[in-house]
Amino acid sequence: LQLTARFIMVATTWPLWAMAIIGAGSVEGAICLYAHEGSLCSPALRRTLLSLRLIAVTLLCLMLVQPVIQRNVERHIRRRVAVLIDTSASMSRADTFWTSSERLDVAQSLGEIPSENRPLRLATFTNQTLRARLAYWSERLGTPESAEMATQQNNLYDEAKSAAAWTESLSSLLLKHPAPAPIPDSLRADNERLQALQLILTNQVAPAWRTLAGNPPKSAAASAPNKAPRDIKADLATVQAAVDALNNALPDASASADALLLASLDAATTAAISNACSTSRVDLAKRLLRGVPEKQIPSLFDKLSLHYDLQLYTFAKTPLRLADPKLWLTSSEAASNITAAVTAERSETDITRAIETVLQDIPTEERAGLLLLTDGCHTGDSGVEAVAKLLGQTQTHVSAVVIGGTEAPFDFSIDAVRAQESVFLGDKVRLTASLSA
Repeated sequence: LQLTARFIMVATTWPLWAMAIIGAGSVEGAICLYAHEGSLCSPALRRTLLSLRLIAVTLLCLMLVQPVIQRNVERHIRRRVAVLIDTSASMSRADTFWTSSERLDVAQSLGEIPSENRPLRLATFTNQTLRARLAYWSERLGTPESAEMATQQNNLYDEAKSAAAWTESLSSLLLKHPAPAPIPDSLRADNERLQALQLILTNQVAPAWRTLAGNPPKSAAASAPNKAPRDIKADLATVQAAVDALNNALPDASASADALLLASLDAATTAAISNACSTSRVDLAKRLLRGVPEKQIPSLFDKLSLHYDLQLYTFAKTPLRLADPKLWLTSSEAASNITAAVTAERSETDITRAIETVLQDIPTEERAGLLLLTDGCHTGDSGVEAVAKLLGQTQTHVSAVVIGGTEAPFDFSIDAVRAQESVFLGDKVRLTASLSA
C-alpha cells in the first residue's frame, strides 16, 4: 500500500472505511444473487455474467473513490533575456543634436566622467518616489488608528531616516560640485540656481525629514525640552511641502548643474565627449553593451550573461537573431556590405514585429524580459498597443534604452506654392512660395 500511495492518491471526500464497506457489500450481494440465479443457466454462462457484474461493481467503486495517478517531473527552466538592437537607417547616422545633459549622460555611461560629479542625475526620480511614499502615508494616517497602524508607523520613521540621510548626502555632494573658476557671467545664474537648491536641501528638506524621523534639529530640541507630544500629521505635511519645493526646483537646478560641469571639463575630456556623441546611434548602442574595460565600465552584456541566457536580435524592417553576438558587438560594418537590399531593409523600423518574433521564439515560462535599444522611431504598419498589451498579460518586463538626442535638426523646406493654373508659352509667371524652418 505504501508503494502504491507513491503513485496513486485518492481524491474523494468520502471516508475510505465507508467506501470499503460499500465495495465489499456490493461484491457479496452480486455473488449471492448470481448463486441463486445460477441454476437457470450453464456454469460457463454463470461465471461470465458474474465476472461482468463484478467488473461493473469495481468500476463503480473506482468512480466513487476517484483515484489519481501522480508523478513528479523535474525540468530546468532557462531564464532568457532578449536584447533587441535597432539597426535601421535612423540609427546608422551620426547624431549631433544633443542637449548638454544628454551629452553628459553619454559621457557618464562611457566612463568619461564619474557619477559623483552628477549627483542630480537621479535626484528627480528619487524625489518623485519619496512624494509617492508620502502620499501613501498621508492616506494611511487618515484612517482610524489601530494597533496595526501604530506598528506600521515605525516603518514611516525608518523611511524618514533613510530620506534624511539621502538629502544630507545630496547636499554634501552639491557643495563639491565641479564648476569653472572663476564663474563666467554667462553661468552666474546657473550657479545661483544651484546655491538656491542647496539652501532648500539644508534649511527645509533635511530638517523636515529629521523631525518626521523623530530626530529634530539640535536648535529646536534645545529650545523646547518639555515640548508637547508630536503631531505626526503636521510633521508629514511639513515634509510634503518641503519635498514639493524641492521637486519644483530640481529640473532647472539639474540643467544648471550640467552646464557648470560641462564648462569645468578640460579639453581632453571635452574632445572625448564630442567624439562619443558624434558616432552613429548603433555604434553607441554597441559601446553601451560591451562596456569600456579600460575605464572600469563593465560590459552590460557580460553582466546579464552571468544570470540569464541572452539572445541578441537586430531589427529594422524584419528582426534577425545573431548566432555570435560578441562578434557583432566588436565588429564594424564595411561600406561595401551596404547593398540595395540592405538599404531597403533599413528604410523601415518595425518594433512590433521584432517583439512579436521574440514572443514566438521564447516560451512564456523562460522569458525573463526584453532589453530594447532604439531611437524610438517606429514606422511599422501596425502600432505597438496590441503587443504592449500582450506583454502586460504575460508579465514580461521591458527595459527600453532610448538612444539619440532630443533636439530637432534644422529643417528648411517649401511649405506651399501658389501660382497660375495655366500659362502660355513666353508669358511671365508670378508665384508665391511659403518657406518653413
